[in-house]
Amino acid sequence: MVHCSSVAHELDKVTEKQLFQNYALAMCLASEFKGSTVYSDAGLALNGYRESGKLGLSVYSDAYKLLQKWQQKPYVSHSGATMKVARCIDFHYSQDIADLFQKNDPCAQEKNWRDKALFKVRCPSLN
Repeated sequence: MVHCSSVAHELDKVTEKQLFQNYALAMCLASEFKGSTVYSDAGLALNGYRESGKLGLSVYSDAYKLLQKWQQKPYVSHSGATMKVARCIDFHYSQDIADLFQKNDPCAQEKNWRDKALFKVRCPSLN
């Protein structure tokens, strides 16, 4: 069992970009596995990533729109089965997600961060 304080502590160690990429992965998994335990767990994860990050809500909405486009792409194995997890992994590492983050990078303005120590962790390439 993972305690909330453990999760919060771990989320304080990742960059803003990693938070957003992880959000994208969790969002995709939740979307692909509706009605399952994966859906429930992915929903909890994506909310945690979103709450921990400093991106605006509209960025997450834009990520969902990107996901809808990705879900229209055929993602099938040699046997003809749909590869949902592979699609989600590729989506979360995609140039689409990278570009969306870059366009809205919360690390671009250090002055917007009250917690300078957190800024150093979340925005390491700018330190």
